[in-house]
Amino acid sequence: MPSGPTLLIIGVLAGLAFPALADGVRPLMAAAIFVLVLGTFLQVDSTAFRRALRRPLVWLLLPALAMLASPLAVGFAARGAGFRPELIVALVLAVCAPPSSGTAAVARMLGFDATIPLAVTLLSMALAPVTVPLIAAGFVGLALDPLALAMRLALLVGGAGALALLLRRQAAARLVQHARIIDALVLASLLLFAIAPWRGCAPRSKRNRPPRSPASALPSPAILLCNCVARCLRRAIWLRG
Repeated sequence: MPSGPTLLIIGVLAGLAFPALADGVRPLMAAAIFVLVLGTFLQVDSTAFRRALRRPLVWLLLPALAMLASPLAVGFAARGAGFRPELIVALVLAVCAPPSSGTAAVARMLGFDATIPLAVTLLSMALAPVTVPLIAAGFVGLALDPLALAMRLALLVGGAGALALLLRRQAAARLVQHARIIDALVLASLLLFAIAPWRGCAPRSKRNRPPRSPASALPSPAILLCNCVARCLRRAIWLRG
């Protein structure tokens, strides 16, 4: 069975090579993210998770670095370097978003302790409804609804957490028995998660291309590349933590 990082690479390449595949997979992205979070909740050590939450590095420093320090540093650096407004939009939005819900799953597949990435991800998601709208408004003038963002994150994390808690209480032995099936579902979700973002990246002829607004001057692959680079850098920091 391919490893998590291998599937990520395959998914990205498949999404780039076959845009129609990304278009077809995109509606499944929300379900894939839910399965990633659920699978991580089902397999993480709850005792180690609670222990990680008591460490200041986890509950204070890393979320602050991810949700405040990194976006502010990137935003000010981009402005100081004189980047175009659309590039500043791409960079700031890529970095101020909370960590990917698949971070802990990838950490576990690489053989690392998934408790710290999971704790940092959840705490960063809790901060996101406050920090993301403020940073987006301050740097790029975007008005984001913090309540809507909070509701979506609460449904994702709360729903997966509640279902995982129920399953661990009622069917703990079966979860251990079917651990390989859970891993396969997580890997399949990870593959969908890697393919789906490349929707809309199909090349278009200049003749059929609609007039471009200033906000669309940066090609979407470049925006996604900025997003991938930023998240990979943050993921490397958390895995070392």
